[in-house]
Amino acid sequence: MIENFNEALEILKNHKKIIVTGPQRAGTTIAAKTLAKRLNLEFIDEEEIRVSNKKLFDQIINERNNFTLQCPGMPCNIHSIGNREDVFVIFMIRDVYDILLSQYRINWNYDQLESKKYINAGFDVNINIPSSIIKYHIWNQYQKDKIKNKMELWYECLKTDDMWVDKKDRLHGQERKEKIKVDLKHYKR
Repeated sequence: MIENFNEALEILKNHKKIIVTGPQRAGTTIAAKTLAKRLNLEFIDEEEIRVSNKKLFDQIINERNNFTLQCPGMPCNIHSIGNREDVFVIFMIRDVYDILLSQYRINWNYDQLESKKYINAGFDVNINIPSSIIKYHIWNQYQKDKIKNKMELWYECLKTDDMWVDKKDRLHGQERKEKIKVDLKHYKR
């Protein structure tokens, strides 16, 4: 596991197709955005693949270059990357307790939906276990050995980059919505 962000940048500097995945709330967004900026690549949000559309995922991987793709909804199929030389997979690692706290804080209620993706992909999982635990288990027991170019990136190492926003300075929930409303007032005609 990579615990130093500068080390990660050094490893990734020559890669032009980077997939950032892992459990939701494990840092996929900040990691993908930061890597895109530092490596001068396009950031592709999970919305462009409708969170977990395998066909759109494959289309981006096969037809585009120079990007980081943030996709926490795709770990159940990430092993399909296999031995491709041109794709690098980053699997985000964060303490499960912190993931669960973050999910609770933003009222994220998609655990069973995420777990069912693994069942649909042919894995035998218990949908009553938090999806973050399932994702880490399947990654460690089955997927990571099937991918040639990969790295596990520790969430906490992102704190050393200047794009990091400290927890106390982040806007959450209703506070964020109010800020967005205020910001949008400036753009109304």
